[in-house]
Amino acid sequence: VADLPYARTLLEELASFDAEIRPTARVSFRPRGDQQHDDLVMALALACWYFRKLNPPSTSPEAFSLPFY
Repeated sequence: VADLPYARTLLEELASFDAEIRPTARVSFRPRGDQQHDDLVMALALACWYFRKLNPPSTSPEAFSLPFY
């Protein structure tokens, strides 16, 4: 992690990120406070989503016996 230039910033953004369930039952994701940023959190989320879209989880029975990492 020390080799990544924005690792500390990403960890700080992740620590300040919050989910709120609104009265309409919708979930809102945002950083706590007015001065917080979420651009690295959103970039990481998009990268994870796109990776999962390109590599969907296996539904074969053998995949369920492997340990999850």
